[in-house]
Order: sequence, then C-alpha cells, then structure tokens
Amino acid sequence: MEVGPDLNQVSLRRSQEWLRRWLKDPAAVKPGTIMPFYSWTDAEIDSVIAYLAQYRKPVDGAAILAAAGAGATGGEALIEAYDCAACHAVRGLAGRPIYPDLHTVRERRTAEWERDWLQNPQAVKPGTFMPTFGLSRSEIEAIIAYLYR
Repeated sequence: MEVGPDLNQVSLRRSQEWLRRWLKDPAAVKPGTIMPFYSWTDAEIDSVIAYLAQYRKPVDGAAILAAAGAGATGGEALIEAYDCAACHAVRGLAGRPIYPDLHTVRERRTAEWERDWLQNPQAVKPGTFMPTFGLSRSEIEAIIAYLYR
C-alpha cells in the first residue's frame, strides 16, 4: 500500500526551505509522521532536493483556463496540472488514504469554505500539511466548479 505522496511534483508544492526542514527532521514538521528519519548531511539533503527539482513541471494556470475554460473542465485540468492526486483521491485518481478524498469534499465542506482553504490553507488550519499554491481567484473558482458539480 502506498502511503506518502507522489514526489514527481513535490518541488511545485513545497519550497526548497520546506523540503530542507522536512528531510532534516520530518517529525518536527509533521508530528506523528511515518516518514523515517535519516541522518543526512546538508550536502546530501541538497542533492535530494536538486534531484526532485528536475521533475518539476511549472503550471500556467491562466493558459490552462484559456484552453480548457473557466468552469469545471478548467478545474479538472488544473487539478491534473497541480498533481492533486499525488495526495488526494479525485474522481478516478487514487491518491493516498491518509489525505482527504476530494471526490466527496462537497459532502463535507461548503464551497465558501473550500475557497478560503484553497486561497490559504494555513489561515484556515494553522500547521496543516496542505501546501499553499498561490492560486488565482479564477483558478480557485474553476477548481470549485469541478469539485462541486
């Protein structure tokens, strides 16, 4: 069973500083994590971060919305581009069982709550593991249109 997130786009979701803190001491970043501790040197951590960074695919949300539309179709394209399924189950994409299933988010949360969450997860739940993507208002609305259709 896969537990942790897919790391192909981790440098899109997390800054180098965050990754450095995580690799140095995962439990300090997320108490109770099952991520093992490794006694890596700073140089080894830098090498891991550089390795992961080579897989980063930047997301141009405006271009995606221009091509796919600002509604649910654009939201689906954004969810794919931001690789939300690295953590979350999303309509046919498996995700990981330790993260919330986005397929059923509308049953648990209001669209307004989701807007606030996507804008700034840390403001809604300080210390959350969810990264802040810096989504535009248009991107947020398209993602909500997809999740709440």
